[in-house]
Amino acid sequence: YLSKIENSKIPDNPEILSLLCEKLGITYRQSHNHDYTKNIEKMEKQLAEWYEVMKNRDKEKATEIEKIIREEIHIIEEPSTLITYRLFLLKYQLLINNIEKSKKLINELKTVENNFTDVQKYYFCYSLGIYHYLQDEIIEALESFSRAEKLNKHVHQDEPELIYNLSLVHSRLYHVTLSIHYATTALELFNKKMDYSQSIKVQILLAINYIRIQSFDKAEAHLQHSLKAAEKLNDSYLIGNIYHNLGYLYSEMEKHHLAIDYYLKSLFLKESNINWYTNTLYYLIKEYHQTNQLDEAIKWMEKGLEMTSEDDKKHIRIKALHSLYILSDSNAEKNKQEEARFYIEETAIPFFQKKEDWIDVNHYAKNLAEHYANQNQYKKATTLCMLANESMEKNKK
Repeated sequence: YLSKIENSKIPDNPEILSLLCEKLGITYRQSHNHDYTKNIEKMEKQLAEWYEVMKNRDKEKATEIEKIIREEIHIIEEPSTLITYRLFLLKYQLLINNIEKSKKLINELKTVENNFTDVQKYYFCYSLGIYHYLQDEIIEALESFSRAEKLNKHVHQDEPELIYNLSLVHSRLYHVTLSIHYATTALELFNKKMDYSQSIKVQILLAINYIRIQSFDKAEAHLQHSLKAAEKLNDSYLIGNIYHNLGYLYSEMEKHHLAIDYYLKSLFLKESNINWYTNTLYYLIKEYHQTNQLDEAIKWMEKGLEMTSEDDKKHIRIKALHSLYILSDSNAEKNKQEEARFYIEETAIPFFQKKEDWIDVNHYAKNLAEHYANQNQYKKATTLCMLANESMEKNKK
């Protein structure tokens, strides 16, 4: 009788199924149970609403809905619905930047990944990309976002944020052409949705890429347009971000004093966030070195090192940058030059190799090679030149 029901050869009689479940010692809650079906439908609507709220980055509303769902999910036994709940819970934990809980959920979800529908695979790959990006694992983030993009050709989820994230990771890897391509597409989609906050972020990203190919007029136009829009929204985060990138633009144009002014303006708006603050701090120190304002460079370097731990990427970049300056200073004491060389060679370069941050590996290897060449240590210089070239090749892949 059970076999016939399983193979849809006879209709499943609720009364008989209830008796069978009683004999088997299991709870009778299947699709034929009207109340249970209504519970599943209600839950799926709540989950869909939750996801839309998270797509709009509304943390407060997302937290309210998460609490309601958490109190009601225990009555649901439908495996697919429970998987969707866990996938959306992962997205929520990433939204509120809870990395530890996100990692735990990812490990749990990987054990049932074979049971995912295509839509669930899409949700998982997209969230996995965000997780890797937040962990500064850019190669892994690109792989996950690219898988999500391929899946989306079949499941058709309306998420311009995925296109924006693809542009973002390509930009981090200096894939300028691809980054501009995805950013242009994302800008069009956000403008259609009238999502002005995201449109501003995309325009900033476009500006960064145009700076890298020295299209300074295009970059400045995007940044000035973004600044006006951000000021209308009164969004201090976006304004601080735009100031930072105006600093970057003027630095590349060799207008160093103007760059310093904008970096200082950016820092004033970023005091509440150490990550954003120390990132701008790194570029400010660079400008002070460029303009030979060593006292200012040291002052800001010490502040940056105090704010970060020794194994933090920002800490290592700031200290390595200052070490390069010491190596290039012919008047620096020999023991200080030796300490600087040792730090770059033994700490900074291995750290960035481990992170697969090939741009930084190239930068420090190339500068250290130049130092060794000036010291007539051509064997070491050659080895580091090879490393610099290899890192650029890896970055292209």
